[in-house]
Order: sequence, then structure tokens, then C-alpha cells
Amino acid sequence: MDGPQVARALREMGVLLELRGENAFRCKAYYNAADALRGIDDLAEKIKDGGKALEGLPGLGSSMLRKVAQLALTGQLAELDELRRTTPPGLLELYRVPGLGPSKIKALREGLQIESLAALKTAAQTGQLARLKGFGPKSQASILEAIAFLEQASSRCLLDQADGFARALSQSLASCPLIDSSRRLEPTGELRRRVETIGAVELLAVPASGQIHPAELEQLHASWARLGWIRELRSQSLETPGPPGSPTFELGVLEGRVGDGVPIRLILCPRERLGWTQLSRTGPDSHVAEFLDHAARRGRSTWPIDAEDEATIHHSLDLPFIPPELRDQPGVVARAARGLLPRLVTLSDLRGVFHCHTDWSDGAQTLDQMAQAARDRGFHYLGVADHSQSAFYANGLSPERVHAQAAAIDQLNTQLAGALRLFKGIESDILAEGQLDYADELLRTFDYVVVSVHSSFRLRRDAQTERLIQALRHPNATILGHPTGRLLLAREGYAVDLDRVLEEAARLGKVVEINANPHRLDLDAAHARRAKELGLLLAINPDAHSIDGLDDVRYGVDVARRAGLEPGDLLNTLETDEVAARLAALKRLSGSS
Repeated sequence: MDGPQVARALREMGVLLELRGENAFRCKAYYNAADALRGIDDLAEKIKDGGKALEGLPGLGSSMLRKVAQLALTGQLAELDELRRTTPPGLLELYRVPGLGPSKIKALREGLQIESLAALKTAAQTGQLARLKGFGPKSQASILEAIAFLEQASSRCLLDQADGFARALSQSLASCPLIDSSRRLEPTGELRRRVETIGAVELLAVPASGQIHPAELEQLHASWARLGWIRELRSQSLETPGPPGSPTFELGVLEGRVGDGVPIRLILCPRERLGWTQLSRTGPDSHVAEFLDHAARRGRSTWPIDAEDEATIHHSLDLPFIPPELRDQPGVVARAARGLLPRLVTLSDLRGVFHCHTDWSDGAQTLDQMAQAARDRGFHYLGVADHSQSAFYANGLSPERVHAQAAAIDQLNTQLAGALRLFKGIESDILAEGQLDYADELLRTFDYVVVSVHSSFRLRRDAQTERLIQALRHPNATILGHPTGRLLLAREGYAVDLDRVLEEAARLGKVVEINANPHRLDLDAAHARRAKELGLLLAINPDAHSIDGLDDVRYGVDVARRAGLEPGDLLNTLETDEVAARLAALKRLSGSS
């Protein structure tokens, strides 16, 4: 197992212990360890020599390191297997319903003998739930909404989870003699287009022989079965149509399920059909149809199918290569033909980020550690935005602690001597009526203020919209954080007229965040594209609560690319002096608005 897979196993362990009523501190230890490992891809290497490379990470004492080593090297942990065996399987489903913690799940089990999502749905639909002490009509309606959302999301996974599955499969096949080792396994479908949640993980490979042979397909099937983490395995040969005017050809397909039931596929493709197969399976169907229509309009009903990459096919039709992230946009083939594709932002364009947490609030690392991690990643600056005092659950900063942190940042900036610039920020809660946490005179002391909603999610749409607009109108508000409050596959965003909020942000000259945490990806690509049309400046922020969380910026870059954003559309592609000047200008502009 790699780091993300081990992290998921440890988190599941914490949840199962919590559902059994175990000590909260013991459960928290598993959650902390999971958070620490989530971004570590090369975990197997790091646990060598007793895991010395992992020492100092939160939650990873000697006992936890032994469990991590077992999971990383064998993919199994006896304690976890026993918990899974002795816990009713439906309880984990119940835990995913927002608002249902261990105490309420216990009440459901004791009061209505509910141990599955299906039983909970039935109890809510028949009105039994509303009559149970501690619930009521409102919570019953909310639970029905949540169940409908979870049912829709149940067959999908987050983008970072899909990356983990794809990486694990690639690593397991790295030395397989049946796979052409000169080519890495390439993603197709939603994973290649970097869609925010993934319905199937699909990788494309070329057999070492260059062709599909049934015996080799059977051998690969057997090797998959030995991996242990892919279930419901099956393999087949699939007759596949080529482009118009071309013959069909055969693909080999191995398919199974991982995680909570997400399909994972390995597509074996003849070498000379690789380009067309990647193009057609990357999709979506609407893009492939546009592509074929473009070819037909040029009088090219056929073109060279014997292409080992997509770029050859694009060039044969006088098209530049169309980045997969843009292929969900209608009309992108026509824009490409006219030379109108944007120069999409890349990870290397980012010079720093603005939404990060330290152990001054609920982050796992110190200021010094986060600063060093930012330098290690090539950032020129780092904005520290810990939680404000209303976020008591996240150890939000009192005014006295704000001043103490500011002094610590000044001292660290002096020590860094220009190698990295720390900007003083805060994530100020947007209160129920749109006010910001802290008095105005304290808010004015920050270089910038991220304003975010962390409570009162169930306001009416008009009230929630007005709340965000009032917050943006505050003279000290700089950046709107995670604008819809959604948690992908777990919680819908609050009801809000986001177009109106973006229009007001543009009028006021504020910045809007693309929160890059893979659980959020908020703004989404469609609204980020709308923000660009309005002339809004955006910022890709990781909302990092640990060193590894800084790496989540790559998922924000995915959103930005799907939106067609260029480097000039983003605040954090500017160099340090330019950012400092821009933040100061935003404060002056806000003060006069």
C-alpha cells in the first residue's frame, strides 16, 4: 500500500473504534496518523530502517509505525480485519451521513434497531425517525436529503483517491514482463480529464508483445488476483471500433473494484492503435463527436489510425494538441482549429499560496516547519491563515494570540532573510449576518483576510447569498474562501446564488479562492470559468493543515486548467514583490469602497 491507501485504512480503523465507543484519544491518534500519511506516495521506501524518515510526523509513535509498516508491506492489519469482521457493515455507511456521530448511531441501533443506510432510509420515509428522541421532523428531512446525495455518490471516489489507486496499480505492474516497460501506464476517461470525482479508474497499457494474446490476459488476471486489494475480478477481450473507415480491433480488458466499489480497469491495446484508443477512451463522447465532425468537414473521413500517440492524430488534422482538461468544454475543437486555446496554468507557475494552517490553530506543524516545507517545494512565499477566534473547535486565535503569532512571523521573516516571505493572514469566520470575526482595527493588521463560512449552512438561499455579499463588502475582506462549503461525495454546498456573489466580488475587486483540498475543489471549474469572464482574480490555495497538505495545490491546478485559466488569472503566479504590492493595493481599494 502507498501512503494514501494506508491513510484510508487508518482512518477506517479510527471510525470503527469510535463506533464501538472506544476512547476518543485513541481514535484521534488514528485520524492524526492518517492525516500525516495522506500525501506520502513512496511510503514503502520511507519505512525502511525502522521508519526513521517518518519520525516527527504527528501521530506516528513507535506502536503506530509498526501498524503503518504492516499495512504498507502486506496490505493487511490483523486489528483492522477483526474490527471489520465484528462490526455490522452498515454502520460505516451510517457514519457517512452528515450529523450522525457515534452517539446518534447508538441511539438509532438501540431505539429502532437500525444498522444500515437502507434501514435508516426506510425509518425516515415512514416517519419513525422523527419520533425517535433526539431527532425530529427537521433532522428526518435532512437525513433523507443526505441519503439521496450519498446514494448518488456511492459509486464514485475523490480525485486524489483515484490517483492513489492508479499509482498502486502502476507500481504493481512496473516489473511485469507482460507489459511494455518502455511506456508508463496512461490514464484515460475522467481521471485523465481530471474531473473532480471519478466513476472509474482506467489505465491504458501496451502488451510487451505489442498484440493481445488470450494466454497473456489470463496471466495478468492471475497476477491481479494476487494483489489482494482488487476484488470482483474479471477479464475479457473486447472488439472495438476504430475511427470511420477503419476496421475494428481487439482490446484486452481487466476489471475489478477497489475502495467502496469503484471500478478499476486495465486496457491492453495494440501498440499501433494506442493514439486512437487514448483519444476515444479519454472522451467525453461529445468531444470525440466534435473531433470526428472536424475531420469530416475537412474532407478527411479517414486518417492514419496507426498512431502511437494522440498528438500524431491531432497534427494529421492540423490541430494543436488539445489538453484533456479542456475536452469537457463544448466547441473546444473549433477553438483549437482557430488557434484560440489558452496557455493553461501549470503547477510550476505557482509562486506561493495563501490559505495554510499551523499548530497555532488546528494545523499539525509549526510555522518554521511549514515555512521550510514551502521552501522545499520551490515556493517564494507562504500566506499563513489560521482560524479566527469563533472557530473554537479549531483552536481559533484570540486577539492576544493574533499579536503573538504576528511577532513570531516577523521574527521568522528576519531569519529567512528573503529566502521565503511569510504573509500574515487569517481565516476569519463569516458570522450569521455576514459580519467578520474580530474588530476592524485587528483585521487591519493582517496582510490579507480570507473570509469563509463554517457554520449556519442551512440558511435560505437568499439569506446565504446576502451573507456572503455582506462579508465581501467588509473593507478588510480580501479573499473569499471555499465559496460553497461543499465536501465532495459527503456534503452538498449550502444554497447560494454563486453567480451573484461572483459578480459582487468582481465589482469590489476581491479575490476568490479555488480551494485545492481534494475534498472540496471549491470553486468548481464552471464557476472558475465564470469568474475569469468577470475579470476576477483567483487564488489556488491548498487549505493545508499539514506539510503534505501543501501538495494539494496540484488538484487546484487541475480545476484551473479545466476552467481554461492562464497564469495571469491567478494571484499566486505573481512574484513576491508583486504579490505584496497587490495585497496592499487591495487593502487600499477596500478601504475606499
